[in-house]
Amino acid sequence: MVYRNPELYQKYRPQTLDELVGREQLVNYVKAHLGDPDYNRDAMMFVGESGTGKTTAARIIGGLYVKHENDYVELPGARIGAVDIIRDEIAGQVRTYPWGGPNAWKVFVIDEAQGMSQPAKEAFLDLIENSPERRLFIFTATRTAEGKIPFSKALTSRFKVFPFAPLPPTAVATMLHRISAGEGWGEIPADVLQTIIVEARGNLRNAVQMLERRRFETTVAPPQAVMEAFRRFKADFETKPPEKQRTEILRTCTVLWKRFNDELVRSGPAPSSVYGEIIQGFEALARALEVQ
Repeated sequence: MVYRNPELYQKYRPQTLDELVGREQLVNYVKAHLGDPDYNRDAMMFVGESGTGKTTAARIIGGLYVKHENDYVELPGARIGAVDIIRDEIAGQVRTYPWGGPNAWKVFVIDEAQGMSQPAKEAFLDLIENSPERRLFIFTATRTAEGKIPFSKALTSRFKVFPFAPLPPTAVATMLHRISAGEGWGEIPADVLQTIIVEARGNLRNAVQMLERRRFETTVAPPQAVMEAFRRFKADFETKPPEKQRTEILRTCTVLWKRFNDELVRSGPAPSSVYGEIIQGFEALARALEVQ
């Protein structure tokens, strides 16, 4: 059982176009076209491996185009299994007047679009070709095992395709340094940074998880620190007894405590990266008490 902060990667997601490190071609394309008065419809496809920032880029760009939040629509491709969904749900939204008023854009993001059924994929061809002005379609997709784009040539030809290759080492390093500074972790040792970059292979999500794990591997967390974290949790638990999740929290506490004792038996009182994970587990339980 590994306790990591699932929100850390989300917390440091890029928020603006200029923060899309390593995607200069896409950034330049959007900046050039948004200022063009004759630019009135588009379709973009972001193709690459998981963890390369496709969905993040789609959301940032979509936010730049729309004037009203209701003009932004995002759907997972796996949900679009039937042509009826396109005809009855998506097509209707495409053709309705934008909430943002005259000259406003409507944006439709299909995330992991390869998950759509084949008939649904082909139905998009007609929808894109016959959509009103100021409509932007964005597909994010993962290539097939053979490295091919998972759509027909006819459909792909309607999109401006942007390959999302694994991020270059400099881009990964920039983001990791930003996270480490933001979390107050200090400078990342050069050897640790290099190891993460090599092992992550351009996948930023994996790199962030590795950084968090390495943080505990390079931090001395003796048993006394675990005991202190447990005491803080226990004090909160006694003063703020939860009602709804009391049994679940106690069960997790028991698992952590058993793991701590097992680690002492296994390796003795020497510092261990596992202690860091146990400490983080107790801290997570303490945070859980705050929302009861």
